[in-house]
Amino acid sequence: MSKYYVIFDTNVVVSGLMGIKKDSYPSRLLDYIYDGIIKPIYSKDIIDEYKEVLSRKEFSFTKKQVGDFINIIKKLGMRIDPKRIDIDFVDTDD
Repeated sequence: MSKYYVIFDTNVVVSGLMGIKKDSYPSRLLDYIYDGIIKPIYSKDIIDEYKEVLSRKEFSFTKKQVGDFINIIKKLGMRIDPKRIDIDFVDTDD
């Protein structure tokens, strides 16, 4: 059983998949998915964002690499279907 349930920010996913530094925190976090330490939490919106961002030309990921990553998230992760709430938050100055 996974020890932690995590929603990965897209920036962490990009950094981890780029793997520039194999011992970086993003790379290690993604490794924890394969090791069963982390169970990624995802929704349709999260998957759509991963696909859109990872498919950008500046990252040079192939369609296969993007598809493989999405399949791993879906296979090893847990899908949630969050409910949207209509609240108007005011962004105040710091």
